[in-house]
Amino acid sequence: MFKMIYTTHAICRTFGRNITEESIEATLEYGRNCERNRKAITYRLDRRSIAKAKAKGICLREHEGVHVVVSRKTHVVITVYRSRNFKKVSSKPKISFFLDKSTAL
Repeated sequence: MFKMIYTTHAICRTFGRNITEESIEATLEYGRNCERNRKAITYRLDRRSIAKAKAKGICLREHEGVHVVVSRKTHVVITVYRSRNFKKVSSKPKISFFLDKSTAL
């Protein structure tokens, strides 16, 4: 894989959270794409991604839970974090409806 460009914030978070460059590369290569907004793409390495890689003979269990946020426009790594709670990161955009209290059910 080619060399990624990291923001200063991403470098600080990578070292502060003890996430290796190998984990970031594995997440970008085998992780699932869950788009959060128009400006950034979040890749996550969850159990499903790990199972698909294992079927190919690649063990990624140690990298489970890594999330990498990448800029859509410049393809720069913005931040990196580890979270095994995948419910917080939704792959579908949230639609909020503002209801008048008088019309509420």
